[in-house]
Amino acid sequence: MYVILSFQNYNLLMIEPLVSVIMNCYNGEGYLKEALESVLTQSYANFEIIFWDNVSTDSTRTLVDSYHDKRIKYFLAEKHVSLGEARNLAIQKAQGKYIAFLDVDDVWLTEKLAEQIQHFNEPEIGLVYCNTNRINSKGKVLDSQGKSADHNHSKISFIDLFKNYDITLSSAIVSAQALNSANGFFDNILVYAEEYDLFLRICLNYKAIRIRKILASYRVHEKQETLKFFERGILENEYINSKLLLINEKAFKENPELLDLKSGQIAWEKFLNDILNGHVGRGRRKIWPYVFKDLKYFAFYFLSFLGSDFIKSIWDQYLRRKGRLPFLS
Repeated sequence: MYVILSFQNYNLLMIEPLVSVIMNCYNGEGYLKEALESVLTQSYANFEIIFWDNVSTDSTRTLVDSYHDKRIKYFLAEKHVSLGEARNLAIQKAQGKYIAFLDVDDVWLTEKLAEQIQHFNEPEIGLVYCNTNRINSKGKVLDSQGKSADHNHSKISFIDLFKNYDITLSSAIVSAQALNSANGFFDNILVYAEEYDLFLRICLNYKAIRIRKILASYRVHEKQETLKFFERGILENEYINSKLLLINEKAFKENPELLDLKSGQIAWEKFLNDILNGHVGRGRRKIWPYVFKDLKYFAFYFLSFLGSDFIKSIWDQYLRRKGRLPFLS
């Protein structure tokens, strides 16, 4: 598409590739207007919004219809499906060279797409993501991944991402080519870690760029079922590790520390889960093989002898200091 821009009395002819913005919605009227307008006011003009209504029963349709913008393409699902499946159905409607994702309770800064698109300047780049703010239901910033004025960026490999995964869905944009190379889109089995799984698979074949500037805000809610999803997340992490090992065994053979690192992280999650459910001894047995590999594991292992209530208390205090939801919300 050719876009004529006027800047200081000069007409500049630019070719802007189409970006498809995937917005999946189920009863999202509370924050939907803010999310939509954060896309419609982007400084990057050539985009389409693939709005997938997962059979909402609130006023979502009415709100979307109030925007008379041809770039919004509304689709009503035939039936309610899982979040991953809904996103896959929406992706099939996308026409863009690049695919971006925005949950209806998250928001973008005006220059997000413009800043990200410019980093797809090498064939090996398949994913670009940015730092984010974490905001509460009222839009108050709880914490930030970085400074908004930081213009640095870095190239990220699969190994980097596997060691330190730091992507939120609404911060990411991928090339359609990279998405198609990822052995399928979102895994419908997953309900908690579907984007984690997808972006890691993309980075098996492509590199990512992390923009350190804050270009999006991710919303957390007081009513999130933290413990329920934490338990499910442990199972999904184990499943994803097994899948990645099957897809690219070579990467793990060449970097044997990766699985040991991830096994330690999963053992830590199992330790916390057991503690929260009152199974202190069982939790200690799970973290024991990793106690001397990480100071956090070491400290909490011995602190657990003071009882589960003590561990719950100090872990909740830690989360609150970080501006995050208390673990037992």
